[in-house]
Amino acid sequence: MKLPRILPRLSRKQRIARNLLAAVLLALLVWAVHDFRAPAADTALRWRAEEYGLPAPEALHRTAWENARRDVVFRAGAFYGTAVEYRYGWMDYAVSEFQLAEPEGAVVFLQEKRSRDPEAVYVYADLPNDARAVCALRLREIANGRAFDETYTMEAEPNEHGLYRFALERKYPEGNLKDDEALVFWVFQSTADGAGDPDFISDVKVTFFDAAGREVHTYEKELWNLQREE
Repeated sequence: MKLPRILPRLSRKQRIARNLLAAVLLALLVWAVHDFRAPAADTALRWRAEEYGLPAPEALHRTAWENARRDVVFRAGAFYGTAVEYRYGWMDYAVSEFQLAEPEGAVVFLQEKRSRDPEAVYVYADLPNDARAVCALRLREIANGRAFDETYTMEAEPNEHGLYRFALERKYPEGNLKDDEALVFWVFQSTADGAGDPDFISDVKVTFFDAAGREVHTYEKELWNLQREE
């Protein structure tokens, strides 16, 4: 005996709508299982910005994912900043606290948001003809009882957002001064959160050039010098 049909036969459009609704409900269920964490990196970045009272950020640069984390440089209203993005799984992203800076004229200098082992410094420039820049970062410290005074010179070109990434290459990856340099870089990174050593001094000079090699702008700043305040 043939059983009567309980549910009406769905049309093709109705089946598509049913399947879409099921997918949405499944996504919501997965999101709930993850405590409604940010389902995308941009969402996590926007939610964190809201905690600071800032508008939705525009990402200016992101590094590649490494061990489920990556660095991000962004602009949010009148502020520029750096942070760390974390990827815990599907629909599960988070962002560290922000490290914010305001423009100084046409230039913004930014350090990474990390506690140690900096890999780069960033400079945003709103200049009409810049095509290349050279960054000279000088670091001075008494490290392990020895005077450390080195200038790191780096060159970079701006990305499509006008952001320069200057890679910090170590001068002493091996040898007796390796630990001194690691300590100095750790102290330098600490200054971004206002916790640098009293003996530490750092300053930066960035020179911008146009495509023909002509100098178009120079930015100089003393980044840390507690001795001057004494």
